[in-house]
Amino acid sequence: MEESSTPDQSESALRAQYASLQNRARELEAHAPSRIDALHDAAQSAAAGHTAYESALKDAVNEAMLAVRCYHGAVPFLETANSLIEHLAKPPLLDDGMEWHDEILGRMAEVLEIAAGMIAEGEMHLEASARVNV
Repeated sequence: MEESSTPDQSESALRAQYASLQNRARELEAHAPSRIDALHDAAQSAAAGHTAYESALKDAVNEAMLAVRCYHGAVPFLETANSLIEHLAKPPLLDDGMEWHDEILGRMAEVLEIAAGMIAEGEMHLEASARVNV
């Protein structure tokens, strides 16, 4: 499920997108390392001379490692989104209308869009690593 952000999204839509991205990031965090371990175990027990399988395992490990990298790349953007959500709960001392609110929502849409791209890329790499049976 590809999620896209636009600056005019509502706060509730952005919060929902943030929650969804958090869940997807947790899935990547949970599955990619165990996939790497399973692939390493399969590579160690693979019979020597099956170079095509060994090569496929190596490629799958690389894909799973890229999934982990994408997860780690998305984390700062998710943390920034969380910080922006906290700022929404505390209006500024000087009342300048809702301009501050719209600015925060716009920034939140930007960071969520970046995080969504990184998480989607990580999911793609994890799926690619799963094409090799272990």
